[in-house]
Amino acid sequence: MTYGLVFDEAALKEWEQLDGSVKAPLKKALAKRLESPHVPSDALRGALAGYYRIKLRKQGYRLIYRVDDKVIVVIVLAVGKRENDAVYVEATTRLTRAIPQSKEKLDVKRAIRKPVKRRVE
Repeated sequence: MTYGLVFDEAALKEWEQLDGSVKAPLKKALAKRLESPHVPSDALRGALAGYYRIKLRKQGYRLIYRVDDKVIVVIVLAVGKRENDAVYVEATTRLTRAIPQSKEKLDVKRAIRKPVKRRVE
């Protein structure tokens, strides 16, 4: 079963600004993840528990996403450099800004601002 793809509004801007040498391998990896998005070895912990990452070691980029099995969609939260954990900090910031007082698990539909459906191009 193939999952749909949705980008957070800010993540879509990050995606569009990527260089082709970074975007091409991310597209390839993301296309594979749309077939099988639950990859235990790439599951994140802590504030981003319930999210997964796609790593590009050579380029140093990460794509952070969550899977919504009810809607059968992969939701991209952030795309960026791993340096100084920048992409993880940005992803966490986006979640805490969306739901500042919540101590319980974050609800994807409330946490993601203005999702944009998008095909991997």
